[in-house]
Amino acid sequence: MTVYQQSSNTFYVFRSSNGQVETQLLGQTTAAVPVSGDYDGDGKDDYAVKEGNVWLIKQSLNGYRRTFLWQEANDKPVQNDYDGDGIVDIAVWRESTGDWYIRQSSDLSTRFVHWGQPGDIPVPSYYNVSST
Repeated sequence: MTVYQQSSNTFYVFRSSNGQVETQLLGQTTAAVPVSGDYDGDGKDDYAVKEGNVWLIKQSLNGYRRTFLWQEANDKPVQNDYDGDGIVDIAVWRESTGDWYIRQSSDLSTRFVHWGQPGDIPVPSYYNVSST
């Protein structure tokens, strides 16, 4: 179980296997938003936050901290594996235009998709929305 405390820019992880608590400081401001996912493809989620248009990612594979500048500060994070390579892609949705901007991890290209309109709420596919 994991929570992120914005006031201290700290992730708190409760390890149910041994009852221990792990902490990880990541972020600089109280505007940081957690955007964790498997950005390095090792099968484990990486600690990550989005502050404005800056993405800070601490890779679980090697412990390296990576920084990416991506799109605009007010864009909503919608990270997911959009290119199907097993690695989470940095992605945002811009409410003012209904546009998705995806930084594909497979080739580092930018994929642009217009889907939605102002007032909509983006739902990344990891929510497994299905029709029954």
